[in-house]
Amino acid sequence: MKIAIRTLISIVVAISALYGCKKDDLSEDLLKPWKAPETELKADITLGAYYTLSFKDTNWLNIDPLYLPDLGKYNSADPAVLEQHVTWALASGIDFWICSHNAFNDSIMLNVFPSVPGMSDLQVALDLSLSTQNNVMDFNDSADIQRVIADFKTMKPVFEMPNYLKIDGKPVVVLQSAYNYEPRPLSSDSTDTRVQGMLDLRAVLKDSTGYDYYFIANYITFNNPDRYPEYLGAFDALTTNMFTDRKALSNSLNENIDLAWAHWNDVLNSQDVAFVPGIFPGRNDTLNTRTDVLPRSEAFFTDQCKLAKHYMNDNARIIIINSFNNWNSGTQVEPANTYGESYLEILSHELKVQ
Repeated sequence: MKIAIRTLISIVVAISALYGCKKDDLSEDLLKPWKAPETELKADITLGAYYTLSFKDTNWLNIDPLYLPDLGKYNSADPAVLEQHVTWALASGIDFWICSHNAFNDSIMLNVFPSVPGMSDLQVALDLSLSTQNNVMDFNDSADIQRVIADFKTMKPVFEMPNYLKIDGKPVVVLQSAYNYEPRPLSSDSTDTRVQGMLDLRAVLKDSTGYDYYFIANYITFNNPDRYPEYLGAFDALTTNMFTDRKALSNSLNENIDLAWAHWNDVLNSQDVAFVPGIFPGRNDTLNTRTDVLPRSEAFFTDQCKLAKHYMNDNARIIIINSFNNWNSGTQVEPANTYGESYLEILSHELKVQ
């Protein structure tokens, strides 16, 4: 393949020299390395970040030893830690945190967050999976539906927090494992009943909790988005975590993400569904039994930011960082002993109007 490419370039160069068409010389373009697109921001982006509330003494065992928090190994429920995190987040332009829904996290959000200085200026949203105890959400199973309704009822006090993130009055909820909802069609030619299932679920949740919801589904991957196109329209927006341990992709990851996002963006625009890019500075999950390692890099993260603002939906204008402080996966932008506040500074420089 390399020989064929070189031969092609030689032919282009020879033809250009023969006809003297310097302006149409394609050889330089063929040799140029990939470069992230440049997009001028004319209005600020709504910037979110997954926020981890689970750190206690025992939760610091499986983190990359190369990086330690500037605050030391902290307790997430410590108001002083939360205050510093809020200060950093607001200074870097982060507008909201996405916190996983569980009893412990909900309690901190309801009982600790309100007393943290500056917290009223930072919005929050919930992150959850509709997957039930069998790890699948089945729209044809009434027991599954009832479990989801009960779960949303427990979340209602969080939705009523004055700084809960809402779009057009709808509480924003990030849904994980959205691909696993059942029943999935056998092929792209089959009717996808999950669309009606999601519409019915929205209706029953509104009746049960009084809220219509803005669902952002974590769904986008390197896979072809054309397989179940009608299902994409069941959500208000789709987001992504483009992690991979496929070497063919990870060796030039941002370039491959660029190609994938371009395809997904076209499909989502045709469905009138917002694309919410997800970005990260690197990843190291080897201590948590996974195998994917993407060494963190300021240059890599800068290119991620450039790609995100190029592809974000002009109406929603949301980008999500994975994460503010997930040290267990090595995706954090929280200041560390080695890189300081560099990743927060990149966010402010790239994703906010200067």
